[in-house]
Order: sequence, then C-alpha cells, then structure tokens
Amino acid sequence: MVRLFMEKMKNPQFEQQFNELFIPANKLAINAFLSGNSQELFEQLKLISNFQIENMREMIPAEFQTVWR
Repeated sequence: MVRLFMEKMKNPQFEQQFNELFIPANKLAINAFLSGNSQELFEQLKLISNFQIENMREMIPAEFQTVWR
C-alpha cells in the first residue's frame, strides 16, 4: 500500500488534492477528537472517507467498499 500511495503521489493532481483536502480534514479531525467535538469529528471523517473511496479505492478491500460509502 505504501508503494501504491507513493506512485499516486507522483500524479500532480492527486498530490494537490491530497494536500488541499485530505491533510486539512485529517488535522481538523484530530483537533475535533482532542477537544471532544464529536460533530466536527464525524464531519471530517466523512470527508476523509470520501477522499479515500474516490482516490484510493484499491487500498480498501472490495467487501468493505459498499459499507465505506
């Protein structure tokens, strides 16, 4: 999976989306968790999950992809 991720990061569009969408959502989710803000945490987890299913689908086992959405 690390190799696949590193290959994806060679794509400028993926790298840009990762840096502009995934990283901020991840930071906000951590901050929400640490502050006990469950509503914000779940909103950010939804953004993270959507990014993962749309951009890193091959890293998610097929039997979980339907539930993931």
